[in-house]
Amino acid sequence: MRTEIKRFVAVVMMTTLVLVGMPTSTKAATVGQVKTIKTKTSYKYYKGVKSVKPLKWGKIKYKYGVKASWSKVSGADGYELYTYGVATKKWTKKKDTKKMNYVFTNLLEKDKFKFKVRAYKANGSERVYGAWSKVKTVKTNSLRTKIKKNCKFAKTFYDRYAAEQAFVLQNQYRKDKGVADLEWSEDLYQICKIRAKQIAKDFSHSGFMTESMNYFETKYGIQGGAVNIDNTSEYGDGKMECYMLAGGENIAGGQSDYESACKVWKDSEGHYRNMTNKDYKTGAMACYRSNKKVLWVAIFGEIDVNDARIKK
Repeated sequence: MRTEIKRFVAVVMMTTLVLVGMPTSTKAATVGQVKTIKTKTSYKYYKGVKSVKPLKWGKIKYKYGVKASWSKVSGADGYELYTYGVATKKWTKKKDTKKMNYVFTNLLEKDKFKFKVRAYKANGSERVYGAWSKVKTVKTNSLRTKIKKNCKFAKTFYDRYAAEQAFVLQNQYRKDKGVADLEWSEDLYQICKIRAKQIAKDFSHSGFMTESMNYFETKYGIQGGAVNIDNTSEYGDGKMECYMLAGGENIAGGQSDYESACKVWKDSEGHYRNMTNKDYKTGAMACYRSNKKVLWVAIFGEIDVNDARIKK
């Protein structure tokens, strides 16, 4: 009897070991698609004068932004929201959130851009993503930003959507004149942002060359803001030529939307010459909302730092 019991225990132990050692299959983590995206105007209130006679203060309702919301995805740990750049032609992550909504604010009149959302589930240090939602478009018909007491703007901001729309319109001007499109440059965009803040205090071109040269020297070690290239037979006539990384600048102030800014430049002979100059190959624009007005900067380059002719 004892022998049989020992054998039974041995068999059970062996069976257990075999079961533990055998590979097990687990269902891969999955997450659903974000659906039913809706957009609506987001409102807030500021304290201001509601009437003069009699003088009456109160809460005044204003348009703060555009609120995007979507239905919850079962089992999702969070959501990623991406926006599309019309000038760069790329999708870029705008927000990583655990909420089922996001408010787009700091927008100018006539802004128009696309966005999409996907859910994700944490899988250790990695993420498992669901399918992208349908692409949704946001449009504005007025300024959307935070307002403080007495209708004062709460802060300054950059509006990249407006800047990229202006850049696309500028390329349309070039196309109408039979000139090749400019390629968007992130380097020139960073300089545009710096310059936009500067012209809020000093509306002139005085800081353009200094800032552009400092930028390329600091980041790439290129002095003077230009590169000399020996044009071989592959590229040209073999002569040594100098190319400006940032060779021209347009500035404007007071225009409430991208179309108005571009029209001001188009109606000016010198600015239009910059916009349609065939020697310029790269460019960027920045739109900056200061406490007093909207400022615009466009910068043009004859060559990009990633051009194959530039020896690193």
